[in-house]
Amino acid sequence: MSWHKITLPLITHMIDPNVVQIGDISKAIWQRENRPAGFAMFHATRGSEGELDDKLLIYLTPVAAELCASDIAAAGFTVEPCGVPARDEPNAAFVFGDPVTMSELKEYFEPEPGTIEWDRAEALRKEFEEGQALYEAQVAEIAREEAAQAEAARAAAAQGEAAQTSD
Repeated sequence: MSWHKITLPLITHMIDPNVVQIGDISKAIWQRENRPAGFAMFHATRGSEGELDDKLLIYLTPVAAELCASDIAAAGFTVEPCGVPARDEPNAAFVFGDPVTMSELKEYFEPEPGTIEWDRAEALRKEFEEGQALYEAQVAEIAREEAAQAEAARAAAAQGEAAQTSD
């Protein structure tokens, strides 16, 4: 048994009847089977260049996939095996089912190279590295200033001692 997903175009200007149909099919089976443990549905999204080809991902846990995949496929949707989704995927949402399944999600989303999510993660990483370099440069500058002040204080103290011994 493995996780499965259905990939659909993301529609934001209205309720997508395909998403409703898939949800209705799954929820009817979930209820018919007496709400089995391990059965759940999740949603997430994937971005695209210019947001023209954004996708909605509907994830089914292994139990949900085993019970629902053939009915969802019979309704004309492609249900394909996939890896375990992550709890921090873009727009991740628990839809319904056994809430314990949320503990099965991966901790971190790992976007694929070449995707919008990868580009965003790389931009954030670069911004972090630039910020870290700036921070380290500031810390080094403060350390140099403090060292110069300490040296000036030692020199002044030594000059003061020299003046006292010559008196």
